[in-house]
Amino acid sequence: MPNLNLDNELLKNTVATIIENIEVWDNSLSTLFSDCLGKLTQKIVNKESSEQVKNKTANSIFNNEFINIILNFYISIIENNENDLAVYYLKGFNDIVETLSKYRKTIVDHEIIEKASSMGSFGKKSTLRRYSLFFCTCLIRVN
Repeated sequence: MPNLNLDNELLKNTVATIIENIEVWDNSLSTLFSDCLGKLTQKIVNKESSEQVKNKTANSIFNNEFINIILNFYISIIENNENDLAVYYLKGFNDIVETLSKYRKTIVDHEIIEKASSMGSFGKKSTLRRYSLFFCTCLIRVN
């Protein structure tokens, strides 16, 4: 992870494709994947804050889309799992939100906001309703 070159578009596209098409593995691999996504987000944020780019560049726009993919992945995993894995991913999601809210503002996609708010709709399990509240407050902090 320390030698990850975030300027390589092929690497970014590969990681984005993995996140979008991944299936849940056993818990130990899933927790490692969550940790890697957290470190990757932190590296993206640190790189952008160290460059202090005033104008929106294609790279920062791609990074914003990449972060949205990561947020969407976390919400999907947590929504579809009701075990220790969901609790671990909640902690990972919270860490990512902390990182994003400290260093930069991210424009969260409307679809992610809709997904988070629809989890709390009438007829859903109480666990999903609590997750919805958690996600919505986290997304407000990120925006």
